[in-house]
Amino acid sequence: EGSLRRALSIQRGGDGPRQEELPFELIALEVALEIVCNSLESEQRETVAEAKAGLEGLRRKVNTHNLERVRRVKTKLTRLTGRVAKVREELKRYLDDDSDMRDMYLTRRLLAEL
Repeated sequence: EGSLRRALSIQRGGDGPRQEELPFELIALEVALEIVCNSLESEQRETVAEAKAGLEGLRRKVNTHNLERVRRVKTKLTRLTGRVAKVREELKRYLDDDSDMRDMYLTRRLLAEL
């Protein structure tokens, strides 16, 4: 069992067996990340479909309309790639910084104050 999970565990039920669960903050973070990742994945699927259609149109006939369509898809893909990289960078930054992880654990602070 990792030290992070041990550090973040909460003991419930005085005499019963120790049951560990993630704190609210990490559950909320997980939900937020799932929403962000699902959104990015959905946009990626749409962009791939647009790219396939655009490239197929370009394969059939090279003209200004089809070239512009492919250019728009490329721009959309570049923006999507940038957003994915930003999410990855922020996740890495938080996961690498123990003090940021500790600061996110507000429940521990509340319990310590009580």
